Amino acid sequence: MAEWIDPEAAAAALVAVGRRFYARGWVFGTSGNFSVVLSRQPLRLAITASARHKGELAAEHILEVDARGHVVAGTLAPSAETLLHVEIARQRGAGAILHTHSVWSTLVSDHHAHDDGFEISGYEMLKGLAGVTTHEHRERIPIIPNDQDMTRLAGRVRVALEGHPAAHAFVLRRHGLYTWGETIADAERHVEILEFLFETLGRMGDRPRVRRSTETRVRTSRGASGRERSLPRERGTEDNAMALVHIPEEHRTIRGVADVAAFLASHGIEYERTTPDVPVAADAPAAEILAAYASKIADLNARGGYVAADVIDVHPDTPNLDTMLEKFKSEHWHDEDEVRFIIEGHGLFHIHPEGGPVFSIEVGAGDLIRVPKGTHHWFDLCGGRRIRAIRLFQDPSGWTPHYTHSGVDQGFQPICFGPAYFPAIRPAAGM
Repeated sequence: MAEWIDPEAAAAALVAVGRRFYARGWVFGTSGNFSVVLSRQPLRLAITASARHKGELAAEHILEVDARGHVVAGTLAPSAETLLHVEIARQRGAGAILHTHSVWSTLVSDHHAHDDGFEISGYEMLKGLAGVTTHEHRERIPIIPNDQDMTRLAGRVRVALEGHPAAHAFVLRRHGLYTWGETIADAERHVEILEFLFETLGRMGDRPRVRRSTETRVRTSRGASGRERSLPRERGTEDNAMALVHIPEEHRTIRGVADVAAFLASHGIEYERTTPDVPVAADAPAAEILAAYASKIADLNARGGYVAADVIDVHPDTPNLDTMLEKFKSEHWHDEDEVRFIIEGHGLFHIHPEGGPVFSIEVGAGDLIRVPKGTHHWFDLCGGRRIRAIRLFQDPSGWTPHYTHSGVDQGFQPICFGPAYFPAIRPAAGM
């Protein structure tokens, strides 16, 4: 971009963008905010004023702010999110930053919030993003929790941008899209591309094209027998969910990989998302499952001294299922770690830390959890009464539960929250 952009030209361009975006339903009411970088040294931005209808903007509604978000030209208050624009301009060297509040970006951001983001691949429209030359490009869209503290939110934006240097955009949960470009025309093109993709995903019920980093494109696989088997479904279906932590006493639920992992680590519990070395069907024989996760198993064996592994397969028709579950759902502890790679289904660990409130961990396909020995806990299945998981053992004979008989487990219901999905929108008759 040029070293200095004429403020009047920048204002005219932002006014025009506001009218176009309002007409397309991306900035209703006073939502959204836009900026153009006027200069780098010192950093100056032309930005929309706070609480102004974007379809009715005029030149006097465009202010000039400095690197601290302070107004240096104009009489109105700047957008409350000015610091986010400053952060993006610094981190990405953007010449223009545009923020929309569309229905689809709001829905998609809420739908994928448990994963801190989502990936889009396979769409020709991706080639409209700067530097993208193929529909096979994988675009990662980080999702950042919304916050009314703009200094804190700007810090989260900085972390997200540093963690995803190739991202063309991010979304604030239940809020909207932020994207940018070298020029305002580039930024506007990115809004058009991304809003198209978000709406496409929403109208399709968010499948099958959204793929997160834990997924595979392969839909079927033939085992040794030659019989075709379905591979694990893509993220976004009912069989896959990221771990959720719920603390009933505090009426608090923790979501997202980083936040869940951090909370569990504070209690000595390891948690991560994991993928097999090669694509493998969820219903593959146990030997194939173990072979597919061989490198991760070897890594854990080296760190934890595990000497044996198996695959537990529980479903509603498992003989004596209720009797089996009775062994798991009373508070107990083990002389060794409890390690689980969840392959399919959902389960619920309740953890009873010493001196702290009981909390639950809902695990699903793709979750890996290691509960250290001596931890008081109990386990139950979610409503589908289905789970398939790899287990690791330090004693080849397997672990033995030591029951506390405390009765604490009687005060908690095995309630699984699971993912929430928005339905596909079908065209009205005649359309």
